[in-house]
Amino acid sequence: LRELPDHVTLTGRFPAALDSTAAAASLAQNWNQPTPAPSVWVPDAVGAISDLTTAQPTMTAGMIPDPLATSPVVLAMNAADAKALTTPLTWADLTSSGVRLGLANPQSDPATYFALQSVLAKSGTDQKPLTDADVTAGATKLTTLAAASSTTSGANSALAALTGRSADFTAVPVVEKDLAAFNTKNGDSLSAVYPVGSAVGYSITAVGLAASWVDATAQDGASAFISYLSKPEARKLFQQDGFRVSDLPPTMAAHGVDAATAVTRYPGAGSGPSAAMAGVLASVPKAETSQEPTSQTPTPATSETTPPSQTTAAVETNAAVGTSSPEGPITSAEVITEPAAPTGPVITFVVDASAGMSSIEGGQTLTAWSQAALNSSIANHPTNAFGLFSVTNAGNARGYTQLVPTGDLTDPVGAGTRADAMAVAINGLSAEGRRWTYAAIINAYQTAVNAALPGRTNRVIMIIDGPDLTPNTSRSAVMDAVTAAAGLGKGVVLDIIGLGSDPPGVALTEITAATGGTYTSIPVPSDLPGVIEPLLAG
Repeated sequence: LRELPDHVTLTGRFPAALDSTAAAASLAQNWNQPTPAPSVWVPDAVGAISDLTTAQPTMTAGMIPDPLATSPVVLAMNAADAKALTTPLTWADLTSSGVRLGLANPQSDPATYFALQSVLAKSGTDQKPLTDADVTAGATKLTTLAAASSTTSGANSALAALTGRSADFTAVPVVEKDLAAFNTKNGDSLSAVYPVGSAVGYSITAVGLAASWVDATAQDGASAFISYLSKPEARKLFQQDGFRVSDLPPTMAAHGVDAATAVTRYPGAGSGPSAAMAGVLASVPKAETSQEPTSQTPTPATSETTPPSQTTAAVETNAAVGTSSPEGPITSAEVITEPAAPTGPVITFVVDASAGMSSIEGGQTLTAWSQAALNSSIANHPTNAFGLFSVTNAGNARGYTQLVPTGDLTDPVGAGTRADAMAVAINGLSAEGRRWTYAAIINAYQTAVNAALPGRTNRVIMIIDGPDLTPNTSRSAVMDAVTAAAGLGKGVVLDIIGLGSDPPGVALTEITAATGGTYTSIPVPSDLPGVIEPLLAG
């Protein structure tokens, strides 16, 4: 998959340039990316195809009708609690199940979005993707569910809290394959519960694109690649990654999931209804809840309890190294108050890592100045969310790399936390290659818009040293892409800081202004922390 020809682009859960939503947005604008336009698109969500079809009805005409692989949304519970369920759960009646859910923002957390769609899924033969009207019609059900749920920042942090027994909820929506991957790294203490009813989830689909740039040669290449993806040897690769493949025997039950459990697939909606759902959830005042998680069954009297001090240590260890706490129903002595969810601004740093950053100013390189400023920014704002892109074509033909996806610092990333990942990525920045500023702006800003968190300040901060060198990408193309993304109303601001006089101030001022942001030129890099600091406060 890493040796594909230029006219093939993979998106979604693959080693590729864009996630499905961002790719759909770019294709809707006739591919406003600096990379060659694709003739094949392989998204992981049918909803993204719906978005593109709405904008460009003929472009998706080459979509194969059946998905190559799927993975449904499930509910993750501690294994003992899952076994103690006295009646089967159903998606349609989760509001009366007695199980307290941990729900994230459906606009940024796919699993929550999939679960809420499953709750509102239509029965009978009317198996159509949900619309905004369906969300309005189901608002009462969503309101009831939200009032009896807790708010989380996303599936990963919620699963960690559930495993560490520091949560005030007992179940978390998560995609089946993601739960298996989490358990593989953190011990198999969580189990998948499969509510009765149709469920939305990941759906890998190949789309042969019909567009002006797809000539006969590209069409032949697209057909050959789609044909390969349909062969058993390729479909086994999906299965090895945890997906379900319809024409292959299911894998053995392991790591808390059982792919042999029958699940009726419900077609996922485009991105539109997620905003309506987020609005309903945000409008619901949460009732005060006990620290002890809700359960359908009482805690057995024979359960051994753990002193609170020991439980706290287990939680801290779990967050740091991914170990799991013992299985068993939670007792009141084990319950730890869950820390308040971070509420600070959501910051995506985009940092020049081209050869020009090796210049010496004030006794050290521009890279070193940037690293010091970023590290101090994160240390001084622990309740903010952070992420990091680098800007260079060295080792990456796109001209930029997302080193750390944006999220709260306490979220698990790899074997540690996002704070750990940010420190490693920042300290690992080097200065080589060419500076593809425009390519990085388009992708980083679209990514931030797609993942924007309502109720929090969302900002992209770029640090750049010189002129843009992105091939075949004009200022007007950047303006079009940024303006379109800003027009989605997510409130994401782009601010750019230029080191010295080399960056194109006029162009960057125009681009940032389209988002409500600013361009600031600083004569000496020692001014960098003072310029960044006000941007981190909201």
